[in-house]
Amino acid sequence: MLAKSYLEQYHRPDVILGGGLQRYLPKSVAGSKRNDDFDVVKAFKDLGYTYVTDSKDMMTAPNNKPLLGLFTPSTMNVWLDREMLRDPQVLGGRMDQPNLINMTKKSLDILSQNKNGFFAMIEGASIDKQLHNMDWQRAGYDTIEFDKAIEYANDWSKKRGDDTLIIVVADHAHGISITGTYHERDGKKGTEAVRTSADSIFPTFEDKNGDGFPDNPDPNVTLAVQYANHPTYYENFHFQQKPTAPTLAVTKTVEEAKTVAEKTEYHQTTQNSSEANPARIHKGDPKQLVPANIPQSITDECHAADDVPLNAGGPGSEYFHGVMDNTEVYFGILRALGIDGTKDATHLTHDIDK
Repeated sequence: MLAKSYLEQYHRPDVILGGGLQRYLPKSVAGSKRNDDFDVVKAFKDLGYTYVTDSKDMMTAPNNKPLLGLFTPSTMNVWLDREMLRDPQVLGGRMDQPNLINMTKKSLDILSQNKNGFFAMIEGASIDKQLHNMDWQRAGYDTIEFDKAIEYANDWSKKRGDDTLIIVVADHAHGISITGTYHERDGKKGTEAVRTSADSIFPTFEDKNGDGFPDNPDPNVTLAVQYANHPTYYENFHFQQKPTAPTLAVTKTVEEAKTVAEKTEYHQTTQNSSEANPARIHKGDPKQLVPANIPQSITDECHAADDVPLNAGGPGSEYFHGVMDNTEVYFGILRALGIDGTKDATHLTHDIDK
């Protein structure tokens, strides 16, 4: 399994931060999703890693030792739930999860101890997850969080003489678009309250505390955001106080006909399907059921095949220009690190200087 493979010396990361604790615990421990009794956390600790499970301990961990931080059993919660709403039920009681800015800071504090340089992959992973869930507000706040992590890394590099190649790129696109704004000031609701083109007015998001995040994810004039590839769902232009999936997975029994030697036989089979989640209906608004434009067996919004932008700055950034195949990004990184990508480098290790 992937968690155990991180222990292999030739590519062992010096810093691992995120969710997924259930993949590191032996199957004998409640909540584990391993299929063996190997304790990956203990193995890392035996190798000298500091192990932390909350933001406070992460920030105070020593910078001269490798670090393993696992903050939730599965996926970490998003900015809105973690930093603003703070519902203990949604957070599963894990009230001190770090944000991406501080995880970036701690990673750079540790990795920069290596005089030979370093590679760090820092991902705003839940932007994608929230778009699959058709929750653009949570995706939007996590995009701001990601932007602030990039800002921190960029300022950090500038203070060092702009010595670090920073690449910002998505792994794919989503079929999501801002189609206008939405408000109910004149009594209209649902799709009739979507204001397009000249009828749009500016949304009323505010940032009174100056932290870069809107104070209220559901102002009285908000964005109208819609999707190009989606399952059957109830349209709802309001913010959902708790994460709510657009569909419910169901199993349907269907009768299939099969003709053999001019004889038709009928057999019942089961098929995976989905149906719109009624919990997405906003109280007081019309129940607007939007038919799926993808197979009914798919339970969430899907990726799109659009090209994505790539931004790069720092030494080696001149390599990135024009339209590129995604595999070229890898070679641009090797070039900046001074590594010959045509040679076997499995013997290399990147241990922190003790």
